Amino acid sequence: MDYRPVYRDRTPRHSESMIAAYVAQGYWGEQTILERFRQIVAQRPDKEALIEGAHRFTYRQLNDQVEQTRQGLAALGLQPGDLIAVQLPNWWEQIVASLAIIDLGAVLVPVSIRLRGELKYILEFTAARAIVLPEAYHGFDHVGLVSELKPALPDLEHLVVPRLGRDLLGVVSFDRLQRMSGDSAPPAALDPNDPWEIIFTSGTTSAPKGVVRTHNNTLRTLSNLSNHYDFIRPDGSDIVLAILPVSFIFSQYLGVLSALLFGATLVLQDSFEPGAALKLLEREGVTYFGIVPSIVERFFEVEDLAQRDLSTLRYVSPAGEAVTRERKERIREAFGCDVLESYGLSEFTWPLGQVMRAGWEKKVSRTGIASPGTELAIVDAGGEPVPAGETGELLLRGPTRFPGYYGNPEATEECLDEDGWFHTGDLAQLDDDGFYAIVGRVKDVIKRKGSLIVPHEIEDALGEHPDLKDVAVVGLADPERGEIACACVVLRPGANLGTEELLSFLEGKLATFKLPERIEFLDELPVSPVGKVLKSDLKAMFENQRA
Repeated sequence: MDYRPVYRDRTPRHSESMIAAYVAQGYWGEQTILERFRQIVAQRPDKEALIEGAHRFTYRQLNDQVEQTRQGLAALGLQPGDLIAVQLPNWWEQIVASLAIIDLGAVLVPVSIRLRGELKYILEFTAARAIVLPEAYHGFDHVGLVSELKPALPDLEHLVVPRLGRDLLGVVSFDRLQRMSGDSAPPAALDPNDPWEIIFTSGTTSAPKGVVRTHNNTLRTLSNLSNHYDFIRPDGSDIVLAILPVSFIFSQYLGVLSALLFGATLVLQDSFEPGAALKLLEREGVTYFGIVPSIVERFFEVEDLAQRDLSTLRYVSPAGEAVTRERKERIREAFGCDVLESYGLSEFTWPLGQVMRAGWEKKVSRTGIASPGTELAIVDAGGEPVPAGETGELLLRGPTRFPGYYGNPEATEECLDEDGWFHTGDLAQLDDDGFYAIVGRVKDVIKRKGSLIVPHEIEDALGEHPDLKDVAVVGLADPERGEIACACVVLRPGANLGTEELLSFLEGKLATFKLPERIEFLDELPVSPVGKVLKSDLKAMFENQRA
């Protein structure tokens, strides 16, 4: 099998031999995302599909919205193969616009509502012909920003704006778009190995990279989530809450796609607020949702948390950053349900996930088991496999792997070796029962006087202290030791701790060379738009300060 992608123009595609092999093995099929959606619409037309605020849609009504929007996009002159950006919060129009773009045969480019400076780069790099965006959101003038950028974006022809409150020159309201008749453009004839999305990485260390996703990549991932992990029930009985932005691939897959392509009900929270999220959980009888672990503490700030009826919850799934034992225990304490960790990347969706049948100790100490068809290897710095129980870099190969980065074959070659292994940059361990644990990032490993320290070990140990609300460990350059470990901690309200107390707490829990040389007390940890702790910001904050 040739695992190397083939670039057509700027778009990577899986090789013919890779397609043939995964089709023969039953991992890839002939269905596209919209064909799957229409199958669900035909089976459950009157089932409630989507809830956002006061807006509620059955599958038939949602499909009508998608049809009208696709016709409007076609009337604007947009065609199959065009790239169209969507920068919306968790509004119903976000879901409808995304499905309509896919139905048109265009390629969706989801963009975080919080992106500012990177937006110009993404629109320019993709040569997007249109963008769907709010007029303003949380006080920021989104239309104003894109209007300023537009002279430098010759390919950007159309601004489509839902909930538009006034007439704006050069802007098409979403309502008007849906009333445009067009020429009754039919759904596009698509191949399941065509790209349907380009989703951009965060770009914290370099320019964002556009991850191409195909229909078969995605539908295989969703099949694994249902048939292998039981994250989504195939009978459509789940009610799924998306509290994280659905432009974030974790929320997109575990929220939007897993709900709508299995006939479940999707509930959107416009902007995360713990009290409002709890009301939605109760009112709609939510059965599961995904969470970034660092925000679980915000739920404990809700005074009547213990009195909330959350009995319909099957599980909560944490992902997106370090998922420590302490954080899993806090999630179970907050919601009183199972906790199923999941792991994946934009480039390789859900190679690992936890399973219901595992005991609690496995659930708090391990990330999960491999998905069907996924090959995994854990290797040392020289590329040699390490024994079970030892730490190394995780390599992946399988049917949910992306074909490559849009317009960037060099970056694709850097992460995919000639044998098709995707180098994750994540550190992992495998136990004797076949359960994997993600324990950190290769780039985050602290090299102290020739010894290697994985920050996750220190974070787990400190996380057991009852007076700590959050912790992140980073390595700081040191002229004598190479690097030192710096623990950045946030205390719970009313707690009064010092460095010596925390070091004493760690005695006996860690080898002496793993004890942090510095402990910094912060009011809060810096986080990304989706709640990930920004360790690069912490390093920059303390790198040049003397201990």
